Amino acid sequence: MEDQDEASFRQDFNAIHAPEETLIRYRKFRSDLDKAAKKSAKPDTCCICGKENPKFCNSHTIPQYCLREIAVEGKLLTNAALVGGNLLDTEVGIAQALTFKRICRKCDTEFFKLYETPETLLQEPSSQVMGQIAAKNLLREISKAKQELGSQKVLGDKSPAMYDAMMDVRSIDVAEDEKALQTALRVGGSAKPSNVYSILYYKVLPYVVPFAFQQRVCLISDFEGSVINNVYNRNPKYKMEPLDVCVLPSKGNTVVLLFASSRAKRYRAFARQLRLLADDEALEAIVKIIFTYSEDVLISKHLSESVLEDASLKQLARMNSCYIMLFHSLKGDAANAIHAAIDDYSISALPDVPNLLSEQYSLER
Repeated sequence: MEDQDEASFRQDFNAIHAPEETLIRYRKFRSDLDKAAKKSAKPDTCCICGKENPKFCNSHTIPQYCLREIAVEGKLLTNAALVGGNLLDTEVGIAQALTFKRICRKCDTEFFKLYETPETLLQEPSSQVMGQIAAKNLLREISKAKQELGSQKVLGDKSPAMYDAMMDVRSIDVAEDEKALQTALRVGGSAKPSNVYSILYYKVLPYVVPFAFQQRVCLISDFEGSVINNVYNRNPKYKMEPLDVCVLPSKGNTVVLLFASSRAKRYRAFARQLRLLADDEALEAIVKIIFTYSEDVLISKHLSESVLEDASLKQLARMNSCYIMLFHSLKGDAANAIHAAIDDYSISALPDVPNLLSEQYSLER
């Protein structure tokens, strides 16, 4: 329990409705900053083959054929459609959806060929397939981190102190991701079975769900309120344990896959709890995890307005694991924050949402 004179309050994302003049200035500033940050973050070599100064491919994290299953006239809704406001784009075209530029076209075509074959996903994934998925997720995460660090560099002395502190952590995270990428590339490039990754959940649904997702997330809490990742642990030796989560529409079906490193011991209780649930309960829990922990959800425009306006779904989309400490002490602030986060992010405590992985919300082909 928190001390009476110390409290932590979650600072969620808000729906900001900026005046048109402010919006124009913000978008101009953001565009210029992103352009300079991308230039600063551009790698010198392909992250897979090591070729120097190649023509980098506009790689998709999620295979384009999966996105075409749910797109409407080539367009998809973003998480901003749930959060609300007008600062962020609420839709994106398939060509620009969750892309990164860190590998050459040859590697993008050849290295991920197995995973990006529709029939492959409909069978329980091999270690090689999981390695390729993990590599895609890590490449995008590294790309995002490098651009954020590039923004800090471009801002220079104008970079806010809080952003600088966040980037200090980000630089440590990206170093860990680059190590993990080498493992993923090794496993993903070999047909030889490996025990590097463990499947926590795998199911093929015989229908197309109204969203697609593929990313690494770091769960804070399990179903029973036990900590999985202490995101406020300041010890540099403490390592986060990510979970790869996929919801991939494929040839009229949908593949739902969760896997983690076999060394990720902190997911063992979570995996047991997930396996004890009925199918519909497990699928709803996965929906909660996705919308709570990530902004990289791509949603079909076929989804009804009533679902997009669902208060609980919006609540999850706005959740942010940033806590303001009130009456905090240097000793107690991190402890109070993680205690609050464990309670807030306990999967069983999250609000019930429309189960978008159920057949009720499936898309007609």
